[in-house]
Amino acid sequence: MVAGDPALTSCEASPRSSLPIGLWLPNVWQGAHPEWLAPGEAMSGGAVGGIEPLSSKGMEAELQMMVSHVWKRMLRLVRPRLWWDRRLFDQPPRIVSTPWQAFPHSTTARSHLFAVGDVHGCADLLLLLLTHLCAQPHADGTMRSIVFLGDLVDRGPGSIRSLHLAQGCAERFDQAVILPGNHEAALLKALDPADDGSSFRLWLEKGGDTALKEIGAQHLPVPEQRAAVREALPVGTEEQLRATPGHLWDGDLLFVHAGIDPYSDRTAFLAQGLEDVTPGLDHWSTIREPFLNWRGGWDGGGAPGPTLVVHGHSPVTKSRLTGLDRLLARANLSRSHARINLDLGSTRSGTIGALEAAGGQYRIHVARYG
Repeated sequence: MVAGDPALTSCEASPRSSLPIGLWLPNVWQGAHPEWLAPGEAMSGGAVGGIEPLSSKGMEAELQMMVSHVWKRMLRLVRPRLWWDRRLFDQPPRIVSTPWQAFPHSTTARSHLFAVGDVHGCADLLLLLLTHLCAQPHADGTMRSIVFLGDLVDRGPGSIRSLHLAQGCAERFDQAVILPGNHEAALLKALDPADDGSSFRLWLEKGGDTALKEIGAQHLPVPEQRAAVREALPVGTEEQLRATPGHLWDGDLLFVHAGIDPYSDRTAFLAQGLEDVTPGLDHWSTIREPFLNWRGGWDGGGAPGPTLVVHGHSPVTKSRLTGLDRLLARANLSRSHARINLDLGSTRSGTIGALEAAGGQYRIHVARYG
């Protein structure tokens, strides 16, 4: 019980508290719904104990109020946790790196390669992570590559800045590739001059509204918003995203945004265009099942083999309270499922990550608040 709760006080003080719940609840809520019983209006025939039976409309309104009341009471219980979450996000970010370990199943990377998972506009974390990755030692003459697995944009406060940081990696690495994700696909559709506004609204619902706030265009008409976003993007972003294949191979490692379909022809599945997403059909930018739970490997032997899929899209956690060890255990399924998931929750967990692979060894780097 919460002291001073007017609804509870009203219930306890009511002489009708001994009546069935459906009879005295209207009296509890009549302050919020005076239309049920106007002040001074006498209750008439058909009443039980002076209470008029509810109409179907009144019962519907009563149930809505009950749900609202229960929801508010629940929020009172979880508010300390939400407040604590905010405090964690206010803490300075840090870098955590796992020790080097051997790939299972004889998986081998061809180059010294870094793969960055879903960022979703967490530009400050991305800057910290990239600074750390650039500082990692490597053998002279070894090609260093970096690949972004898509979903750099939306939800977080720095979508445009994240794209600029990713494109800037071309100056720091021998090869830099930005693979598109489903959020980049939504962005491209939103910026299409032929769009009637529906794709633009859908992009906003998926988290694109934060990009408008980032560039101060949230109050402009849609045509001007579209132009402002296009102007703020790094030069050539749209053309690059449309021209880049949806996947990248490096040795035995396959990098793709969401995953592959174990029951489809792999070549045909990966050959789908970025905007060839059909409702009800799996696509490399949106697939979850049966990919996530597949344990039969990707080499046709019915068990995990050398091929390892490195992907994002499906967050391993949606809570900031998930411990780092548990988060990494959910991400690294290389031995059991022949895949590593680098979507570490980004805006939901305050965490982004990257895989570093060289030859037959690998490790994971994490940038995290708190």
